[in-house]
Amino acid sequence: MPFAIESPSQFRADGPPALSSQQYTEDFNETKRLGSVNSIERTPEQTAFARFYLDVTIPQEAQGLRKLATERNMATADAARLYAQLYVSVSDALIAGWDSKLYYGFWRPVTAIRNAESDGNPDAAADPSWTPLTATPSHPEYPSAHAFISNAFTESLREFFGTKKLNVTLSSVTTGTTIEYHKIDEIGRDINDARIYAGFHFRTACEDGALIGRKVAKYVAKNYFQPVGKK
Repeated sequence: MPFAIESPSQFRADGPPALSSQQYTEDFNETKRLGSVNSIERTPEQTAFARFYLDVTIPQEAQGLRKLATERNMATADAARLYAQLYVSVSDALIAGWDSKLYYGFWRPVTAIRNAESDGNPDAAADPSWTPLTATPSHPEYPSAHAFISNAFTESLREFFGTKKLNVTLSSVTTGTTIEYHKIDEIGRDINDARIYAGFHFRTACEDGALIGRKVAKYVAKNYFQPVGKK
């Protein structure tokens, strides 16, 4: 049962590309090249970037949210409204995103690449020994959970403050490092890349997951948690 959106399927994604399509071929080969544990194309910086976002998504972003609210010296009522709007959006994005995941049940790169001889696409060659940078989560690939969570987070911030130019600092217990963002839309872009470098996802799953997160956050901002007196 969602908190604010009308149903879990309200923002259901369009679905992964057909296995015979050019889009799938491009997605497949990008992740195959850059997401392998022994990739010769992924740079050390990209590897560190992938590991940065192996931290648990919601606690990682919650820490950044608390820092942002503190630095802006928000009134208690304003901070409460921000937290409520953002976490309802993230929660409903999770519900909407998992609706799409379970509806499509699409295979992860580790399965797709090892078993590509069965996909009917001669341009997506199998590699039975292919292994991602780190262990793959045990739920369907499409769409990306990290993408719909994080884009609900950033779109909620943009809707609340009326700008994407916000200073957000994210830290990672995985790498012990931090990244400072000054435009919040860059967070979603970076996470898309990181999930490919980790070998978890195809590009389309990240982009379509991001779209779910943004749609949910826009819906919540339009219909709930408006400032008192706003028409």
